[in-house]
Amino acid sequence: MINLLHDTEIEYVKCFSQCIETENLLHFQDNNLPDMYAHNFVLLKNIMSTKEISTIISTKIQQSIDEKKDFLQFEANYPINSKALENLSVFPDITRFIFMSISPNKYLSLKQKFDCTIEEALSQRVYDDGIEVDILANSHAMGENFAKKRIARKVQAYRSKNNLKFYVCYHKNTPVGNCEFFISNGIIKIEDFDILEEHQRKGFGTTVFRYLLQLSERQGVETAYVVTDSEDTAKDMYKKCGFTIVGEKTTLFFKL
Repeated sequence: MINLLHDTEIEYVKCFSQCIETENLLHFQDNNLPDMYAHNFVLLKNIMSTKEISTIISTKIQQSIDEKKDFLQFEANYPINSKALENLSVFPDITRFIFMSISPNKYLSLKQKFDCTIEEALSQRVYDDGIEVDILANSHAMGENFAKKRIARKVQAYRSKNNLKFYVCYHKNTPVGNCEFFISNGIIKIEDFDILEEHQRKGFGTTVFRYLLQLSERQGVETAYVVTDSEDTAKDMYKKCGFTIVGEKTTLFFKL
C-alpha cells in the first residue's frame, strides 16, 4: 500500500509543478512559485548506497550554487544514512515526516458537531472564505506576504484540476478551517488541513475528517491518508481519529 501512497504524492505535486525524471531522481519545479519548498525539490526515487546519495547531493548543491539559487531540497521515502551527509559543503536541516492512513469507513466512529458545516469551494464566496482562513492560519509561520502568494498559487490549481478540491469548514456561517482533498487512482490525500487556533480542540477537526472520509467512502475509495511532521502534535489528533502510521519520508533542506 505504501507504494500507492508514494505514487499519489507524486501525482499531487504534479498539480503544481513540472516534473523531469532521470534514472534515480524526480525534479519538481513550480515556475509560478519557485520559492515554495514543497513544490520545488528533488525526489530520490530509489534506495541507493550512502556513496551514491552523497555524490548526487554534492553535485546538485554545486549546481544550485552556480545557478545562484537560495535553497535546495531533497526528499526520500526512506531514512537517509547520516554518513551520506558528513562531507557535504552545506549541512541540511533534516525533517522526518510520517504517512498516516485510514479506511474511509471509519468515519462512523467519529463524532460530529451539528453546528458545523463543510462546503466545497465552488463559488467565489467559499473561495474567499477559505483564502482568508488559510492566510490567518499560516501567516505566523511563513509571513503574511508569502502566505498570500502561496494560497493564490494553490487556488490556481484548485480551479484547473478536477481531482483537487478545496473545502472550507464553517461554524454558524463563520469560516474556521479549510483543507485540500486530492484523489488519484482510488487513493485520497488530505492536505493543508487547518483549524484556526481559537477554534481548535472543539471538535471541528474531527467533524471535517468525518465529512471527508464519508465522502471518500461514497466514491469507493479504500484508503485516505495524511503526511505530517513526526514531531508535530497534529499526529496525535490524527491518531485519535483512527489514522495509523504506515510509512515515512525524509526531507533535507539546504540553505545556500
